Amino acid sequence: IIVDDSIPAMSDARTNFSATSTTANVIINITVLDATVNESNVSIWNTTQLPMTRVNGTVFQYTGTIASLGCSGATPEGTCRLEINATDNLSQTAVSFIDITIDNNAPQINAVNIVSNVSFLRSVDQIHINASVVDTNRNDSNIFIGNVSYFNTSRLNGTQFNVTRQMSTFGCVQTNGTCRIQINATDNASNQAKGFIDIIVDDSIPAMSDARTNFTATSTTANVIVNVTVIDV
Repeated sequence: IIVDDSIPAMSDARTNFSATSTTANVIINITVLDATVNESNVSIWNTTQLPMTRVNGTVFQYTGTIASLGCSGATPEGTCRLEINATDNLSQTAVSFIDITIDNNAPQINAVNIVSNVSFLRSVDQIHINASVVDTNRNDSNIFIGNVSYFNTSRLNGTQFNVTRQMSTFGCVQTNGTCRIQINATDNASNQAKGFIDIIVDDSIPAMSDARTNFTATSTTANVIVNVTVIDV
């Protein structure tokens, strides 16, 4: 006869994220040690109780949204406490808790500017773009600037991020016209925001034509009029 007076031992409750939105799919694992643990009776919940599945050996896993467990999507940012229960075949139950950081707010891109304050550039020119990104769970390594090609930014200070590149490396290679530079910021909860700045690319020299005068011949001391037509963006 096996005598079991011990409740299951649970440890190492862990997630695959540091913060999450209530609608994102997440993974939550916990280790359960018990000789007679009831595999169908390991569950996780806040207001709605759902089963956890054994993935290997002593590890049980929940895959889904935290909204499904009862963590309210009405909470923009905050903490939701989840309870994990493990019951063995003798109806002995252990309880563990894990606090989940909720973040339903996208980053705020407050300012995008060209450091040199120019609005016209050639595709071979270097451009310095600054963006201010504010977020409680900001991911500094996931802020990119580009057009066709995107590049990671460097953090200058506080909320300021910068990238310096040649215009053509972004994909802005039109001879004349507007190139829209996009700033993508994704936080640790996978919320994403976008910002834009339009740069006029001008790779053409001015076009001049119809040089003309108001005379056919002149002395060097006479007042004359000379006109020319210049076309350029």
